[in-house]
Amino acid sequence: MAFFSHPTALGCIYQAQFTPFPQKTVALVLTSIEHGIEQYTSGNFDGTMRFSKGYKDRYTAHLNALKKYEEERLWKTYWKKLLRDGLVHAGAQVEKPRAESATEVEATQAEIDADMARLAEEELDGFVDSSDIEFEPTAEEE
Repeated sequence: MAFFSHPTALGCIYQAQFTPFPQKTVALVLTSIEHGIEQYTSGNFDGTMRFSKGYKDRYTAHLNALKKYEEERLWKTYWKKLLRDGLVHAGAQVEKPRAESATEVEATQAEIDADMARLAEEELDGFVDSSDIEFEPTAEEE
């Protein structure tokens, strides 16, 4: 599968988005497999059959079938196994869950402005720029 074809494939780089493995992705894969099989129904490949809007109902049917099992314990274990198997296939490392980084936290402009005002009052009182900082000479400079 393209999401895990090599260590820098999307599924490997964005592991957090694939944990648990998205049902929408599985539904898309199932629909793609169905389309591929249909291209050979005559016994020969028919490249004129396009993956078009006509497959939307099939995709939806696959997705609805998958959603019926989303709360099953065994099924949740299987979703995790799908991710691990994909990473092993790609030769990628499993990322350990990490704390939210500052770049992933969303803040409104009002919250940013309030924080900047608080910093200016409490921590940067009287600070204009780095040119007003006086450094003490080191032993080598004396």
